Amino acid sequence: MRRTLGISGFVRFFGTMTLSTAVLAVVSSCSESTAPEMTHQPSSDDVAVIEYSYPDSLKNPLVAAAASRLGSNGISANLVAPSDGAFSAATGAPTYTVAAVAFAPEAAPTVRVPKVCDDCVITGIPLGFTFAFYGQSFDKLTIGSNGIVGFGALDGNGNPTNMTDGCCWSRFIHLKDANNNIIALGWADWVPVTTNQIKYETRGSAPNRRFILQFTNIGENGGNGHITAQLVLYESSNEIALYTTELSTTVAKRAFTQGIENLAATESYFIAGRDSAKFALANDGLKFTPVSPNKPPVITAPSNISLDADAKACVASSTLSAPVFTDDAPGATISGVRSDALELSAAYPKGTTTVTWTATDVEGLKSSVSQTVTVADKEKPALTAPANISVRVNVSVSFASVSVGTATVTSDNCHDAVVSGARSDNAPLNAGYPLGVTTITWTALDASGNSSSATQTVTVTPNVAPKLMVPANIVVGTDARACLANIASLGTPVFKDDLDGVKLVGERSDKLALDAAYPKGLTKVTWTATDADGASVSADQLVTVNDLEAPSLEAVSNISVRQERGVPRAAVALSQPGASDNCGSVEVYGARSDNQPLSAVFQVGVTTVTWTAKDGSQNLAKVSQTITVVGNAPPVVTPAANIVANTDRGVCVASVNVGAASVHDDIDGWSLAGERSDGQALNAVYPKGVTTLTWTATDYDYATSSAKQTVTVQDKENPSIVAPRSLSVVTDRGLPTAVVATGSPSVEENCPLVRVDGSRSDGAALGASYPVGVTTITWKATDASGNSASATQTITVRDEEAPVVIVPNDFIVNATSPSGAVVKYSVTASDNVGVVSLVCTPSSGSVFGIGYKEIDCVARDAAGNSKSSEFGVKVLGAHDQILNLVAYIGSLNLSNGVANPLVNQLNAADRDGSGSQACKKMDDFVHLVSVKNGSLSTAQSSKMVTDARRIQSVLGCAGVAAPASTRSLGFRG
Repeated sequence: MRRTLGISGFVRFFGTMTLSTAVLAVVSSCSESTAPEMTHQPSSDDVAVIEYSYPDSLKNPLVAAAASRLGSNGISANLVAPSDGAFSAATGAPTYTVAAVAFAPEAAPTVRVPKVCDDCVITGIPLGFTFAFYGQSFDKLTIGSNGIVGFGALDGNGNPTNMTDGCCWSRFIHLKDANNNIIALGWADWVPVTTNQIKYETRGSAPNRRFILQFTNIGENGGNGHITAQLVLYESSNEIALYTTELSTTVAKRAFTQGIENLAATESYFIAGRDSAKFALANDGLKFTPVSPNKPPVITAPSNISLDADAKACVASSTLSAPVFTDDAPGATISGVRSDALELSAAYPKGTTTVTWTATDVEGLKSSVSQTVTVADKEKPALTAPANISVRVNVSVSFASVSVGTATVTSDNCHDAVVSGARSDNAPLNAGYPLGVTTITWTALDASGNSSSATQTVTVTPNVAPKLMVPANIVVGTDARACLANIASLGTPVFKDDLDGVKLVGERSDKLALDAAYPKGLTKVTWTATDADGASVSADQLVTVNDLEAPSLEAVSNISVRQERGVPRAAVALSQPGASDNCGSVEVYGARSDNQPLSAVFQVGVTTVTWTAKDGSQNLAKVSQTITVVGNAPPVVTPAANIVANTDRGVCVASVNVGAASVHDDIDGWSLAGERSDGQALNAVYPKGVTTLTWTATDYDYATSSAKQTVTVQDKENPSIVAPRSLSVVTDRGLPTAVVATGSPSVEENCPLVRVDGSRSDGAALGASYPVGVTTITWKATDASGNSASATQTITVRDEEAPVVIVPNDFIVNATSPSGAVVKYSVTASDNVGVVSLVCTPSSGSVFGIGYKEIDCVARDAAGNSKSSEFGVKVLGAHDQILNLVAYIGSLNLSNGVANPLVNQLNAADRDGSGSQACKKMDDFVHLVSVKNGSLSTAQSSKMVTDARRIQSVLGCAGVAAPASTRSLGFRG
């Protein structure tokens, strides 16, 4: 289905020859006159830079010429843009649509080109995937520094075949020239100066990767315009996006080109007004989308179907579903045709029927797939065999002639079954049948290989010898105290024959009568039956007599003895018991439970001797005898109770009476010894801690046993401690603390290893400085047993250092009223411990009268130490302030014509002293300052007026507000 373009239309060019001739003339002129010099600058990853050199004398006129073509060469008049602003030039159906999109550039890429220059191309830039441009696939592109990229091969020298001109003026994109198969981002004369301005990068993962190229803030040649534009190429969809952040120029006649062009220059796409035209862009988005051609429907091939024929029928019913299909446009239909020309819903015959499915779109484009329906006959035919046959023949005849008939097919769904018969002896059905049973297997086989069988037997019976069944074999034991057995009856054999007159005879293998006693072992009785024709048969009956009677064995007495002196064993003489058996010889032997020979000595404990009598039939009789050797028992030691005692007063040991252990033994003659773990005598003093006594008893047979007793001596005595004497000191100079040598306590202890610790009541380390006041040190002595004693020491630190008071130097202020001036000042005090009060009289912020005033300041600390200091403040009245103003005017080095009137006016006011005349003179002075303003600076006139108004306030002039009070130069007097 042909897609509708995303633009209102596209323009076909019929005047191709005229346009091509015009463009070639420009190209020819450029290539013949500019004579570019190319220098290969290879870089990593097969990327190379080719630089073209063009004189500015050639470039600048061409800029103007390119722009002027818009109005003079007539081409733009032949290119009419569609109403929606999209534009294309093509010689056939369009390949792309072009449309404005939202401005949404990606983050800037990160891979720099290896070099930038004024007019150059950079070849071999890898895309990272295959990109289709105008139906051709590319994995690399070429970047032109003047705002274009191109696709195509390189020649033998590494130069691009489709971009042979690196220059710098915007051309009409739809004309065949030196640069074709290109994308123009904003083709003009740009001058990149750093590799940061041209970067690229491949992002994403297959099949949705993207190649991003970005020109960033590249300036134009000869002007202040810039380009910042991003190109995005999309894998799979092969779309092209252009995002322009800025495209601008300050050159009046500069033109830009933005769009795409194929290799033959027969097809190009751009927005109207952007093909070698004067325009500017900001935050603009543009996308070129490939146009898909109509494609035939795509059918998902259905699975072939295999069916079994319906029961008792040679066809199968099946409902076929049309296969799934897709198309690039709605309205497509699908239909199916059977190879047997029947309806799809008709039953399918045995075998393979092909269904051809055909999908047709609305333009009549078709596609087809085949589906097979295979019906298999898997139903077996039904078969009935003739009845079995049985015949008898004379003794001299070995076969019989028999008419066996034939089997019948009772049913077959496809009516194509064939019947055959096969004899079990592989002979033809009409051949004679031998003696015995011959089986005929009748088979019905249909055309699909289904088969069923039935059997018929033909039995030919001759005269045969009698059949004989002898009684069961007999197995019995010997009679009591005898080596044979009497059998009351052997049983009666059973025989069968087809003739009467059978004779039966029995014969023993030992030739004795059948009713005689049977000896131990096996006796065979052979029974023979003979018919009237002399045919006979024999069979054997076995009579087995087993000796199951065990020998007779005398009982024996158990033996008990004591071990030999000093060793845990004893020698014992054993007597073998007597034995007898019903069948004669008997063997007697003995076995000890410790597996030693019968003559070996017996160890302490119980040993069992098992006596065994064994006859010739392996019958056994056993009796047991125990041999008990009683051994020596070691003595039993019971120690005295464990002892816990405290150390004796003032020493680290204790005197202890440990007593003695008791001993019990099965024989007399034992001895007892005690040993301490510290090797000391039992009656020696015992040290602090645990001492173990080991009591060992030894009996007459040198058997020993031991037991332990512990003596634990505990240290419960506290150490003695005497603290150092208490101390009283003054603080260190300038500090609220004092470093004190406290001394050490004296300690006495009955046991060694005493630890002495000291802790201060303020929690600080003993060696740290001590604060003002009383600090208590608690000294503690702790011995190794945890016993402890404490003593205290006090450290008293006294503060006898007075505070330090810092007052300002004497200073002067101007009075602001007849009462004087409000005076503010700052006084500080410090102390090694802390100032609790600072009082100055008169206080800061109070009104000081005109004249000199002394201020007294007193600071006190918490210990009652105090320090005083003083300073003075002079408040200047109107007379002194007038004199200072006169001196200020004199310091300005003004001309006499300016200074003298001002000074004379001030002196007149000072002579009048106070009252309205002085106020009037000061008003005249302020007026005179304004008159002389042209000879004074703003700061000079402002100060004079401010000082004059303050003097008036001091004089008490009506309606005058005093300016803010300020400190003047300080003094000490």
